[in-house]
Amino acid sequence: MRKRLLSIILSMTMCVSVLPMTAFAGVTEYDLWVNGERFTSEKLTIECGDGTAKFDPNKDELTLTDVTITENYYNEGAICAKQDIDIVTVGTNVINLDDSKCSFGIYVHGDLTLSGEGSLDVTVAN
Repeated sequence: MRKRLLSIILSMTMCVSVLPMTAFAGVTEYDLWVNGERFTSEKLTIECGDGTAKFDPNKDELTLTDVTITENYYNEGAICAKQDIDIVTVGTNVINLDDSKCSFGIYVHGDLTLSGEGSLDVTVAN
């Protein structure tokens, strides 16, 4: 009985030791919100209308591809970054907050760099 119990314990230990360490890691939340949603290590793409916003945490780069953003993060901004951020535009991108109490289309606590071949039209009621 003792050998069987020891065998089971050793087998369980071996199974756990071969799991990748990411299986034990929690979800990383980034200080970046687009269209009212937060980017996490499990959610690096957010749908915005017919387009997408993709975040690369290794480069602190947000790529907007044909997005239409109509929601904001707690009246701070349609794009709210509490970190340095590089925004790259691809295609035609629109931020339209005509119904909200929000005063900012893009609100950044840090450095902001805009680049890309696309356009970005921002309309905010306040």
